[in-house]
Amino acid sequence: MPIVNIEHVASLYIKWVNLRSVSMRLLNIASNMIQKLFFESANFDVMKELAPNKIGVYIMKLNGEVIFVEKAIEIHAHQKISGLKKRLQEQWKGAANSTLEVFRHREQLKVTIKICETEAEAIALEKALIEQHQTIQHGWNLP
Repeated sequence: MPIVNIEHVASLYIKWVNLRSVSMRLLNIASNMIQKLFFESANFDVMKELAPNKIGVYIMKLNGEVIFVEKAIEIHAHQKISGLKKRLQEQWKGAANSTLEVFRHREQLKVTIKICETEAEAIALEKALIEQHQTIQHGWNLP
């Protein structure tokens, strides 16, 4: 039976853990960069396809001005499309639960999305953004 040098094994294990930790940090940095690249102010027709099936908030701009803020918190494991992707597609199609003015201006809108971890976070972010951008209660503030 070969002799195992415990110190050497421990040293290799520590190096592996450190390497794994660095890899995870790099993966997180890359993920954040990709999210910023894809989720910052794209055309509505593009964003409705790129948006993930996650909880979050979307911000719509018309001519550079924030005109609509809304949360997307509906996530169902059995649905193929949910969350931000579902809500943006509903708005694009003019579904019964969508905002008429969003549908009317959909070709001119730019959309930014913010992914949230929980429904509570999305609700709080939506409220804060509505207050920050001085949109009306449901988010639409066109003259």
